[in-house]
Amino acid sequence: MNWKPYYRAELVRPEGRALIEGYFAEAEDDPQLDAALADRAILSFPHTALAYAGPLQARVIAALHRAGVERIIALGVLHTSAIPAPYAERLELLRDPAAPLEERRAAFSQLSGAFIPRGGSIPTPFGSLTIAPVEFTEAVRPDSGILKNEFSLDTFFSLLAFYCRTRALPPPRVLPVYVG
Repeated sequence: MNWKPYYRAELVRPEGRALIEGYFAEAEDDPQLDAALADRAILSFPHTALAYAGPLQARVIAALHRAGVERIIALGVLHTSAIPAPYAERLELLRDPAAPLEERRAAFSQLSGAFIPRGGSIPTPFGSLTIAPVEFTEAVRPDSGILKNEFSLDTFFSLLAFYCRTRALPPPRVLPVYVG
């Protein structure tokens, strides 16, 4: 299943928007997260359906705003079930114990490491977010199509854009890093 359109549809329907508004209304005061951020904590949250992930992500977003965070490094999961062709074929080769070792190593090299979307922004149903600049390395690479169906940070970025837009706030720059 391609989860990307499913999660997007969940966000834009009227019931989804009402949930989002409610989650942020409840997240305006959170001394526990504020204290964690003051101690330079790393915040982690699920990326499942809006009803499960939304309240937690809203808490994180509101706390990041209260802390004055101007740049967010967001680690996303590179779901193997969402990898498009031709990368899916490379994944199958990597998993095949009968495949030649050199071919498996080459496939691993293509699929491992971190991937960052190309372009200067991330579109969401509630506006775009600017991608923070990064220097690419052998291990941190620009996306070459492998992220086409990836969805693990979509809800977070959408809620972040929603929060900033509905409060007339400048959104922080984001650096999405998808790890494979």
